[in-house]
Amino acid sequence: LSDDYTDKVIVTTIQKLGLALDANHKKQYKQRLKPLRDKRMVFIFDECHRSQFGENHRAIREFFPNAQLFGFTG
Repeated sequence: LSDDYTDKVIVTTIQKLGLALDANHKKQYKQRLKPLRDKRMVFIFDECHRSQFGENHRAIREFFPNAQLFGFTG
């Protein structure tokens, strides 16, 4: 959420991103992410065949409508 132009990379796990987008989570991370919602972002997923389906994928796409998603699998 920094305004510093050098803060461009966020690294997280898919599990933590899922928690952050959970509107019912007690720490309300989703509210804290709202300033990023309409930004142009790129998500790069490793092992995407294990995490990019169903509700988790839908939550990411809905919350970050301007995001580009790239998935890698091996």
